[in-house]
Amino acid sequence: MSASETKPTGRELQDTNNEDTIFVSSYPIEALGPLANLAKSTAEIVQAPIEVVAQCLLSILSLVTQGIASVQTPFMQECPLSLCLVTAIESWPKKKFIDRILFSDIKGYEQDQQRMLVDHLRRKSGDDRTSGARDADKISLGCLHMLSGLSFEQVVKNLSDLSGSILYSSEDLTQFLGRSGRKANNIKFDLDNYFDKIWSGETFTLTHGSALKIIRGRRVALSLYVDNELAPDVLRFDKISSRSFLSKSLVSCPNWNVEYDTFVDATDLKPIGIEDFSDRCISLLTQIESPPAEKYNELSPRVLKLGGKERMQLLEFVEDVEAHSKPGEYFAAIRSFTQNTAEHICRLAGVLEIYSDPNAVNIGNETLNNSIELYRYYLNEMKNAQAPNSVDEAISDAERLLIWLKNQYQKHLEETGSSAFQVRYVLQRTHSSMRSKDKLARALKELEDRRCVTVDMTTKEITLRDLVED
Repeated sequence: MSASETKPTGRELQDTNNEDTIFVSSYPIEALGPLANLAKSTAEIVQAPIEVVAQCLLSILSLVTQGIASVQTPFMQECPLSLCLVTAIESWPKKKFIDRILFSDIKGYEQDQQRMLVDHLRRKSGDDRTSGARDADKISLGCLHMLSGLSFEQVVKNLSDLSGSILYSSEDLTQFLGRSGRKANNIKFDLDNYFDKIWSGETFTLTHGSALKIIRGRRVALSLYVDNELAPDVLRFDKISSRSFLSKSLVSCPNWNVEYDTFVDATDLKPIGIEDFSDRCISLLTQIESPPAEKYNELSPRVLKLGGKERMQLLEFVEDVEAHSKPGEYFAAIRSFTQNTAEHICRLAGVLEIYSDPNAVNIGNETLNNSIELYRYYLNEMKNAQAPNSVDEAISDAERLLIWLKNQYQKHLEETGSSAFQVRYVLQRTHSSMRSKDKLARALKELEDRRCVTVDMTTKEITLRDLVED
């Protein structure tokens, strides 16, 4: 950590009174409220990082709630309940297995709606097969809530034919982020501009060929993945051209353990609470307000508001984050992200509140507290993602590793009974931006040269010199 960075010490940004806990970013799974047990059960069955399951659950919540309500920030700004969730994880078969478990019934609902509407149109069209097929194809698109395998540009260009509330999933994060100052999209299609308008729920005009479309009342949540090897480059504000996209993203870089690579045949196993979750999600999808015929597929969500007590509590938290985001302060490198603190928290609170109570008109105090806890995690993850990753910056990596080793020392000693860390243990559990053998080796070499650690390459053990000698 740079000497110019001021470490937050207020209770608002920490889980305990230990001043170094700001560097520990475990997912606050209990903050998911009624979904906590489902998340834990799914992760246990599949043997997957809890963060991956949580990101998937939040993306579903955003899909099923964003058509019902928007939320008002403490600054009186209205914003959708659309979330942009980014998960850094390698290509991994279990990821699709998690999706299949959690999305199965919702996909079944989609297919049932398509069949019903298509059959109705074909019966109505009678002998006009061509017209009936064309209309059926178009209206079947309006039943689609979940889209993958397309570019975001294709989704935007077809928004008027899609469902009013959709979840877009992709493993191609580079379409949103350019590197080294290059734009990720061409001049003809301003992806940054359209993403900003969709994220804010604005009405906008879309030019598609010779046609001019007015897009209003649309809600798009995003569930995006990036390979963890690319994450140190594409998730850094100083390495990409589109700060706007990154500032609106809730990033998670899960810790990786070897058991996650083990195949688990969970075909016949169901996570605790999956039936209730699926039923509630489908019920929420059916509650999306049906628009007038002349405004097909346009949503008119109500607005959730903060009570006086909740508004003041959130403003105090936002002020504390902003204080630590000034030049030279701890979160200065992610100021573009922390400027959206209130909105991120309100969006999280909105999806949790509507899932718990579809008729809610206000954000409850418990929901707000849970959302602040979730945001603390994403705040830490975004900060950690900015860690240096070049050879020239190995000293900074070494300092970061040394802090992590000291923070984990007592816990590791209690768990293993050993004062020495196994290299493999560190590689699997240290900061996500440093889970590379080469990067870890450079950092350890720097710490050895500074006589901070001793590395025994025979036993593959790392010993903290000052703690052991004391």
